[in-house]
This record gives sequence, structure tokens and C-alpha cells, in this order.
Amino acid sequence: NLLALVVLVSGVLFMNPFRDSLVLQREQGLITETELISDTVAATAFTTGGQLPRSLDQVRIGPGVEVFLFDLNGSLVAQGIGQARPAKTSVERERTAIITNFLNAIWEGVSGILGARSSVESAVSAEGMARALFAQAMEGETAVTTAQSGAGGTFFSVATPVKVGAQVIGAIALTSAEGEIDRLVRFEREQVLQMFVIALLVSIGLSLVL
Repeated sequence: NLLALVVLVSGVLFMNPFRDSLVLQREQGLITETELISDTVAATAFTTGGQLPRSLDQVRIGPGVEVFLFDLNGSLVAQGIGQARPAKTSVERERTAIITNFLNAIWEGVSGILGARSSVESAVSAEGMARALFAQAMEGETAVTTAQSGAGGTFFSVATPVKVGAQVIGAIALTSAEGEIDRLVRFEREQVLQMFVIALLVSIGLSLVL
């Protein structure tokens, strides 16, 4: 009786497209935010005769997102960072139970053995990811990339050109905070595991009755 339930939950966790959907949504959100900031910087540069602003105080930056403004030579002209998200409340911290933590640890161990790990896990910096996209942005394209830190957190970075009219005068790049998607996926997986525990207890109870 328990075997079918275990196989079902394992299949849901392995093949759940939730993470892929989150990755796509986050990339699209960063692209939109980057293009909006680029338009704001371009409008400011237009009023100053094509000079890039030395500060990004006039733009709104999402929580945890770092913004880098480069000139035509690739020199960093300005940068900014959005305010971090508020810390979790005591109620949110209590949502994760001991049993769920235990099951989640087991799941991460099993998926680490069976799943394919990234072959390259190195130190990743927000500015380094932004600079890696500078060349593509200067060609007039919006470029997107992802990277994984040594701790397993995922970064997203988007770069787009800053144009005044048809002339490219610089590039703006955004890099997300580390592990945003991973935290959301972990929370979703914890909910599945909580339901698994309930279904497991019900299955054991029904088996004893039968």
C-alpha cells in the first residue's frame, strides 16, 4: 500500500515543472525591469546631452537586485542595490516542522545522488555576471544568463543597451539575489512532503484497519 504512494510522491517531486516555471517567470521579470531602468537612464542622459548619470537614485530597484551601469568602454559608472526583503516573522518560521525538515534532508540527499549536479560550481559575483553580458548588450541585444554558486544558489543576470535615439551610449545590467528560486522551490517541496506525511499516516491507519 505504501509503495504506490512513495512512487507517486517521488515522481511529483522529480518531474514537477514548478521550478522551470519560476525560472522562466523570473527571467521575464528581470528583462522587463532591466528595460524599464534602461529607458529611465536613457531619458536622463537625453536631458544631459548624452552623459550617463553618476547615480541610480532616481530608479526603483527590486528587492535584493543589484544594478550596474557601464559606459561604452565597460567602466562602471554607477551601481545600486534594492532593499532586502523583510525577515520572516515568527509565524512563518514555525511553518516548517521538524518532520518536514527531516524528510526534506532525506530528499535532498537522494536527489543529490540520483540527480545530475552542475559540473562547474565556483565563486560567482554579481558584478562579474554583469560584465560577462556587457559585450552582447553593446551589440544592441538583451542578454540573459544564469549561474550557480558553490553553495548551490542560483543567480540570474540580464543586460540591455542604453540608447539615446538609435545610438548606444552604455549598458545596464541587473543581477538577482542568490537563491531566490531555490527558496521558493524548497517551500513548494516542503508542502508536498507535508501532504506526503499525512497520506502516509492515513494509509498506515487504513492498512491496520483492513
